[in-house]
Amino acid sequence: MGEGKDQPVDPDGWDEESVQDELSNRAGGLDRAPGDGLVGVERIREIARAEAVARVVREQVRMQERLAESVWAAGAAARERMEVERRLAMSALAAAARAGQTWERRVQLLAPVVDWLQSLTPVFVRLAETANTLLRLVTPENIRDLGLDEWDRLIEISEEQRIGLLWAPRVKVLRALLAVEDATARARVIDESVDEIVADSAESLARVTDEPVMELAEFAAAAVRAHQAGHPEAAQALATNVLDSGLLLFADGPKAVLRTAREWRPLSEEEWVSLRVYRSRLAAAGIPEAYRDYKRGRADGAFSRNGTAHVVNGALYTPANSARAISLAVTWLRLVQETSRFGVAWHGGVHGDEEPA
Repeated sequence: MGEGKDQPVDPDGWDEESVQDELSNRAGGLDRAPGDGLVGVERIREIARAEAVARVVREQVRMQERLAESVWAAGAAARERMEVERRLAMSALAAAARAGQTWERRVQLLAPVVDWLQSLTPVFVRLAETANTLLRLVTPENIRDLGLDEWDRLIEISEEQRIGLLWAPRVKVLRALLAVEDATARARVIDESVDEIVADSAESLARVTDEPVMELAEFAAAAVRAHQAGHPEAAQALATNVLDSGLLLFADGPKAVLRTAREWRPLSEEEWVSLRVYRSRLAAAGIPEAYRDYKRGRADGAFSRNGTAHVVNGALYTPANSARAISLAVTWLRLVQETSRFGVAWHGGVHGDEEPA
């Protein structure tokens, strides 16, 4: 049994003698009272079982201790992180409080300025309304409701059709011209709108009252009357000579108009142009084309100053060309009057962007 000390305890497999030996070995030098006798086998087995259970319990206790130590270590790290986050949060709150105080001071300083600007709002509104009113007053009536891109197209149409399109004719005719895509269709619109073009030109001419242009305005009115009386040929000849005389008097002659027209180019989107320049371009856009050379050997129906002055044929002398001549003459006279009222001299060209000296 001496070798059994290091073997696993299995009390259920021992006989009585083995139990006594094991008990003696374990008791060692303990004294026993006389007559005690041997301990029973069942008792030994209970003691062995108790020791086995105790060992298991001690091992579980050690495991629980190690687990508790691990949990404590993890908790300490978490508590440390929470402390760091708490300090960061307190710092952020303090910074936000300082920023809030700074903005509050700024708002307090700006409040009087804001109140002052708000008090000026009605003034700005009135100024804007006044500026809009003035702009509408100086913008010719028939193009007030059109956009700038439509103004650009009207310049091109005026050149193409050799017709005046500023102040007259009415916006209905302008929209009809803008609505079609090719020159033939636009010429047809003019043919169908001759009476309206002449009537609107007469209404625009009635507003030409300044002394420098009054004599020419009276001849232009005579051309209107001739047309409306059924003599468009006479009206065309007279209106063309009114235009010729107006250019000689107020633009250094038609050659100056033609020269400046060749230098004209469409504006880019980045360029700014004054209303005065826009008006002059639109008013005089059709004049240079009307002064192009006229081929006498063929019947050309396009309106031509040179053809009207030197040639007679049925293709050239038409009610539509009479309306074109009247519109160009009236638009030029109206432009001369309107610009002279603002101190602008038109000698030297009508398409230039230069400001008057």
